[in-house]
Amino acid sequence: MEHFTNGLSLAYTNPNRKGFGFFNREHQWVVRPTYDNATSFENGFSIVEMNGQKGVIDITGKIIIPLKYQSIYANAITDGYFACEQGNKREYLNAKGLPVTTIAVDYLLSAKGHLLMPYKSSENGKMGYLNRNGDIIIKADYEKAASFSEGKAWVII
Repeated sequence: MEHFTNGLSLAYTNPNRKGFGFFNREHQWVVRPTYDNATSFENGFSIVEMNGQKGVIDITGKIIIPLKYQSIYANAITDGYFACEQGNKREYLNAKGLPVTTIAVDYLLSAKGHLLMPYKSSENGKMGYLNRNGDIIIKADYEKAASFSEGKAWVII
């Protein structure tokens, strides 16, 4: 058993540390202990694992991102996306489990709690900024671009 986050505590039911789930303060299972592994909730989401495949659930136990990835990192609330990897393919998905953007990107950098995310364009290899809806706000004209901090961001032309 761990501490409570988002009103739920992570616990496992088997001695081999399998059977992860979440219960509330009334000791009722909200998410049944069916997962092989799980992270504590962060911003309303937990990365869960079953049979070596990872996905994301919300605090009701609803699967937001299907359990089909080898690796998932980042958090859609703070970073602007979940980075989901399967083999050499990476997808950037939002808090609804949908692609963050329809444009071709090589990669995204964390929004770090701000509204804009630096991205590297697949078209020209340069960097720009997307909003959290995946729209281009600043087109990819920079050699390098950093995440915003206090309303400013470093770029190299």
